[in-house]
Amino acid sequence: MIEVGQIYRHFKGNYYYILDLAIDSETNNKSVVYQSLYDDNKIWVRDMEMFNEKIDQSKPENIYNQVERFKLVDLREEIKAGLLTAGSQRGDSTPIHKDVPRMMQDFKGNIYYVKYVATNTETNDIEAVYQMLYGDSNIYTMKIKSFRESVDPYGPDNVTGQNEKMVGLAKRYTSQ
Repeated sequence: MIEVGQIYRHFKGNYYYILDLAIDSETNNKSVVYQSLYDDNKIWVRDMEMFNEKIDQSKPENIYNQVERFKLVDLREEIKAGLLTAGSQRGDSTPIHKDVPRMMQDFKGNIYYVKYVATNTETNDIEAVYQMLYGDSNIYTMKIKSFRESVDPYGPDNVTGQNEKMVGLAKRYTSQ
C-alpha cells in the first residue's frame, strides 16, 4: 500500500514525496501522484502497478540494490546510514524560497517536508508551509527568517549539533 504524505526513494537514489493517489480517467487504472525532491521539483504521475513493480537488482543504476522501483523510507534512518546529509540540496546559502519543496531537519532531529512558501496577508512576512513527517500530521507555518536563527550546537535540546534552527537535507552523493 502506497502511503500518501510519505517519502519514497527511487532505485536510482532520488527521493520523492507522495502527493496523492488517483484514477486514470481513460483507463481506470490506479495512479500515484508524486513530486521530486531535487532539481526542478516536478510533479509526476505513474501507474501504480509500475510504481510498485520489482526491478532487477543487478542494474548498474540500482545504487541501493533495491528490489522495488520505489521504496518507502524513514529519513531518520537514511541520515543514520549516511545517505542524507545536513545542508541544502543546492548549497546552504540558497534561500529556502528558491528551494521548495524540500526536506528539512530541525536541531531536535525532527524532519519536515516544506510544501510551499507564502506571504502572510497580515504581516507581509514570507513564511514556509510545512508538515512534520514523523509524528503529528498538522500543517505548520514559520517565518523564513526563523529557519536561519542560530541555535547553540551544544545545547541540551540540540541532538544534531547543527547551528541553525532548520537545515535542508541533501542526498549524499557517492562515486561508484
